[in-house]
Amino acid sequence: ENLQPTQVTFNAALSACQKAGLWQLAIHLKTQMKESGLSPDMLSKNCLLAACACAARWIEALEIFAHGEPFGKADVVSSTGVIIACG
Repeated sequence: ENLQPTQVTFNAALSACQKAGLWQLAIHLKTQMKESGLSPDMLSKNCLLAACACAARWIEALEIFAHGEPFGKADVVSSTGVIIACG
């Protein structure tokens, strides 16, 4: 069978990247997610922001936060993530 990733599997991988501090891989996964025809959601955005925050990558966090893309309006978690990244 040809298994295809879903939004759930991408978000699980993004969460793992966040916990491991792999911010570059998280950003790469977001790109792969889009290339697979899936739209990142608020959970995706929050995992990306947290991964950037853990690595003190404030520029990347601000870009993700500012562009919003298809994520929708920022919530408390995403706002906190960007503040921590700017630390």
